[in-house]
Amino acid sequence: MTDIDHVVCVASLSDLDIWRHSHHYILNHIGARHYTVYVPAADLLEFRAATDARFGVSCELEVLDGEDKTSIASRLPDMLKPRAGWYLQQFVKLRALRQGGEDAVNLIWDADTLPVRNLQFVTEGRLLVYKAREYHQPYFDTIQRLTGLHRTVDYSFIAQCLAVKKHWVDDLCHLIEMRTGMDLIEAVMSNLDHKSGSEFSEYETLGTYMSVRHEKEYTLTDHQWERYGYSLFNGPQKLSARKVKCLSKYVDFVAFEKWDRRKRLHSRIARRAVSPYWYKTVFAA
Repeated sequence: MTDIDHVVCVASLSDLDIWRHSHHYILNHIGARHYTVYVPAADLLEFRAATDARFGVSCELEVLDGEDKTSIASRLPDMLKPRAGWYLQQFVKLRALRQGGEDAVNLIWDADTLPVRNLQFVTEGRLLVYKAREYHQPYFDTIQRLTGLHRTVDYSFIAQCLAVKKHWVDDLCHLIEMRTGMDLIEAVMSNLDHKSGSEFSEYETLGTYMSVRHEKEYTLTDHQWERYGYSLFNGPQKLSARKVKCLSKYVDFVAFEKWDRRKRLHSRIARRAVSPYWYKTVFAA
């Protein structure tokens, strides 16, 4: 029996090529009662045609209460309006995480990420959390303005996935709404100082709240994962079953992010720079 109630992914047409691969890996390696990918209305038909019937495909507007990319863009200065979609997909995830019963455990999973072995997200009654090493101060400036909470850990929660309890997300959103007097989206958009193109992270916001209010209810895993999927493997289509089996001995999942795909011309340089010790072993598989 699975401990995850709902796997939540968000994607758009630019993610469709990787989604054709990643959603099968998600279904095969992450047990859950429900799976949903939220996409723009214009992309529904193409995603439904490309997605296994076990994985629900829903319109992102279903959880946005009338908000859309245009309305979010209207709150940004002209030079940052192209970032509206980036903010919108985070609000979709936060709203979707509030579905289910009070004790539901929901998982946000990045649509461009392939789990390569069976994963569990609850151990001994605690949620299992992956970590990363990045740090971006504007995220924490926004978190402080929204919640009054400060960073208390020396790691990042931006690790392609995060399991949370539904009532934690409810409590976080209520905290933001009570503190600001606004609903979640208005509160976030009104508390950006527009000094950076990236000033809000759903992962860091949820993680900061968890680390302060629910520190004893989650456990960090030391399992490894890989961010440079394109630089190392040139795309998910290059991952044969044999390579995946070999890779699964070293990491739990591999991300194939757009920014890494754009740098593929420099893949040899990237491999020398980021290749972990296991790369030659997997590549030879």
